[in-house]
Amino acid sequence: MKVRELYREELPYIQELHDKFYGKDFYLPDLTQGFLVGFTITNDEDKLIIAGGVRPIAETIIVTDKESHSMITIGRALIKALDISEYVCRRHEIKLLHAFVKNEGYKKHLIHSIR
Repeated sequence: MKVRELYREELPYIQELHDKFYGKDFYLPDLTQGFLVGFTITNDEDKLIIAGGVRPIAETIIVTDKESHSMITIGRALIKALDISEYVCRRHEIKLLHAFVKNEGYKKHLIHSIR
């Protein structure tokens, strides 16, 4: 097997494979734009086995003092944390932001606040 950088000329064939095998499952972005790297894995005859890319994503992690503040204050602080996270993502041209939220109340509040 050979591993190498993905070439822009390969995108139509990769799109064809995506449409054939994954078209109903997920949208295929341009693997040469906004990715840290686009890559291919081929057999020894240079026949494509896998094409993919690694793109940057961000994850926000916060710790909340649940005892010393009202839920209204915490809710406002959550929105501020979301604003900071969105700003940092835009500044670094990161299009995906993940937050794994354990508290259902926080989760609903954040979901309703997404613009």
